[in-house]
Order: sequence, then structure tokens, then C-alpha cells
Amino acid sequence: MNLPDEIYIIVCENDGTDENPNIPIALETYLDERCNKNEADHRAALMGCRYGEVKIGRLVMDDEEIVNLTDAMTEEEKNQPF
Repeated sequence: MNLPDEIYIIVCENDGTDENPNIPIALETYLDERCNKNEADHRAALMGCRYGEVKIGRLVMDDEEIVNLTDAMTEEEKNQPF
């Protein structure tokens, strides 16, 4: 994949619907020159009134072929049933 070095995403306080007013949502972004910080700032400013508090996140890709996420989990998360 030919992805930009830095990819920014928009994370909103809620999904903008009355059914799920307290569920955060990460909105999709384009994986081209539009996923830059300036575009994310612009989109976040436009979305704040509809989706509540809006934050910008930087997506980090893990280039390893096999990812073992158990080290990132807490003991409580590891013991939860699926």
C-alpha cells in the first residue's frame, strides 16, 4: 500500500444520532493527501456542533506482519469472556 507518512482521523464524542448519544465514533478519512493535519483541523471545526466534542488523532501503522496485542491488554481485559 502506498500510504502517506502521517494519517489523521477525527474522533467525535458521539455518533450524532439520538439512539446512541454517548457512543464515541472515529470517522473515516481519505488515505491520500487529504488525511493531513490541516484538513483534519478543518473537518473537526465543521463537525463540532453536530457530534459534540471533537478530537484529532494520528493513526500509527504497525508494520510487523504478526501483531500480538495481548501485551497491550490489561489482565482484566484478558480475562473477559468474548
